[in-house]
Amino acid sequence: MDQWLMNWVLPGLIVVGASMVQGIVGFGAGLVSMALLPLLWDVSYAVGVLSPVGTLLIISLTIQLREHLELKEAAPLLLAMPFGVVLGLWGLTQWPNELMKALLGGLLLVYALSATALASRPFKVPRSVGALAGFVGGTCGAAFNAAAPPVLIYASAMGWERDRFRANLQMYFMMTVSVSLMGFIHMEVVGPHTLVHSAVFLPGVIAGGWLGNRLASRIDSAAFKRVVVFALSAMGVAYLCQWYF
Repeated sequence: MDQWLMNWVLPGLIVVGASMVQGIVGFGAGLVSMALLPLLWDVSYAVGVLSPVGTLLIISLTIQLREHLELKEAAPLLLAMPFGVVLGLWGLTQWPNELMKALLGGLLLVYALSATALASRPFKVPRSVGALAGFVGGTCGAAFNAAAPPVLIYASAMGWERDRFRANLQMYFMMTVSVSLMGFIHMEVVGPHTLVHSAVFLPGVIAGGWLGNRLASRIDSAAFKRVVVFALSAMGVAYLCQWYF
C-alpha cells in the first residue's frame, strides 16, 4: 500500500496540480513538479516521466492561446534555446543526483527572489537579453524540466500583458520540451521504464491544464503567483538543506 501511494497516488496528484498551475498562470508545471517529485523519485526518472506528458500539455495550451501569440517577441528566446538544451542534456546524465538537487534548490530560490523583485520594481530590458534567457532556460529545461525561471524573469521585465505573456511562454516551452524530449529518448532517459507512468498520468495532466486555463480569468493570478513563489522558495530551501546536511 505504501509503495503504491508513493509511486502512483502522490506523484499523480503532484503532476495534475502542477498542470493546473500551468493552465492558470502560464508557467509552473515543471517547477512545481520538480520541486516535489525528487522527494519521491530520482531527478532523472522524474524528468523522464514528465517530459512526454509535459510536451502534450504545453502543445494543448499553446493551441488554446494561439490567438494571443506574438512570435516576433518570442524569437530571441527561441533562437538560443537549442544550444542550452544540449548543455542541459549533458548535465542530466553527468552530474550527481545530490548535486542536481542542490542546483535545483538554488534555481528555485533565484526564481522566487527575482519574481518578488520584479513585482515591486519592474524594469525594461533589451530584447537581445532574451537570447541569454532562452539559452539558460533551455539548459534548465533539459536538466531539471524547469525552463521557466530565466524566461519568466525576461518576460516579466518586458511587461507583456497577461494573455500575450501566457501565449509567448507556451510557445517557448513547447519548443524547449519538444527538443528536450528527442534528446531524452536518444539518451534513454525516456523509455519503456518511464512511459507507463507517463501514460497513466496523461489524462489527468491534460484535464488539469484545460481546467486551469478555464479558471485563469476568474482567479486573482497575482495572489496565486505569490502562493506559488512562497511554496517554491520553501522547496528550494529544503533541497539545499538536504544537500548540505
